[in-house]
Amino acid sequence: AVFMWAALVLGSAVVALEIGLRAFMGFGTPILYDNTYATGYRPLPNQEVRRTGRKRVRINNLALRASRDWPARRTPNELRILYLGDSVTYGGSYVDDRETFAEASADLVRKRTGREVLVGNGAVNGWGPKNIRGLVGRYGFFGSDIVVVVALEADLERDLSHMGETPYWNHRPSSAIEEVLSSWVAYKFGLRRFEKKERFVSPAERDSFFRENIGVYMTVGRLGQMSGAQ
Repeated sequence: AVFMWAALVLGSAVVALEIGLRAFMGFGTPILYDNTYATGYRPLPNQEVRRTGRKRVRINNLALRASRDWPARRTPNELRILYLGDSVTYGGSYVDDRETFAEASADLVRKRTGREVLVGNGAVNGWGPKNIRGLVGRYGFFGSDIVVVVALEADLERDLSHMGETPYWNHRPSSAIEEVLSSWVAYKFGLRRFEKKERFVSPAERDSFFRENIGVYMTVGRLGQMSGAQ
């Protein structure tokens, strides 16, 4: 009888935890990513989830974080702006689409120019310059009139980031509890295995790698100009 009561209490606690994580934190339905050679990874298209604090995260038809799809046909007065970068630009799942500076810029540009503005956030959490280079090499700039590349100093330390280095998912977890244990417990505990590169890499080698990545950013800029974008 004691065993049955203990199992019942434990089972009830697990069910309550699962419901709470789903209802209040949005766990169990993460944004899903692909796993490619060209970009390393990026969100799969056509997704919309509600995450921490009921924040909306929407991935449009071109796998850009955006409140609207990007149709192939443009309206005559339309201005298309593409943002590229890392998690700072992407915003994270705890930031609502409307709270990202990419989306906020659309209202500002619309008021100043009087034009219809379509904004796409092509940034991805954990990306470095080589991921961006892979994206534009494979997909171009999606017909954008303006391209904004947000380059952080920390990103200069990144090589091509891969899906296996992240806590992200490219298939749906079986439960909210599984997502928490995998992405928030096991992943962060696993980071204890690594020490910073400064222990193994000389300052000269680090500077050389930084210069290489600056060159990658410049290549992205040249490709953007060749596409006709500002």
